[in-house]
Amino acid sequence: MRILYMVITTLVLPGPAMAQIVKLEVVPAKTTAIAGQDVRFTIRATDSSGSAVASIPKALWLVGPGDVAVVVEDGLIRTLRQGSARVLARVGGIVASAELVIEPKPPATIELVAEPGSAAWP
Repeated sequence: MRILYMVITTLVLPGPAMAQIVKLEVVPAKTTAIAGQDVRFTIRATDSSGSAVASIPKALWLVGPGDVAVVVEDGLIRTLRQGSARVLARVGGIVASAELVIEPKPPATIELVAEPGSAAWP
């Protein structure tokens, strides 16, 4: 199985090998949103020399707890209710995280205006 993997890798990567990712970062590292909002996160990757990696493989995104926020698509998190959540991105064996603080929706307000001559007008 290892030989098959090497042959496939050789065929898939015909040019120079991709940079080895050694550090992953979720951006923003901490943010606040209101319940019901969607929040977009991205990832930055660096190689062993500290240089940015331009071509990052697709990340696996996770968020928890699941009753506070959910993953909608890559990097897009939907907030559900007030609380705190940890957003995780995984590329290969490297995992990075961010903190998401979710505030409650503000209460709905209704403005009542009395028209002159109406029963509510003093």
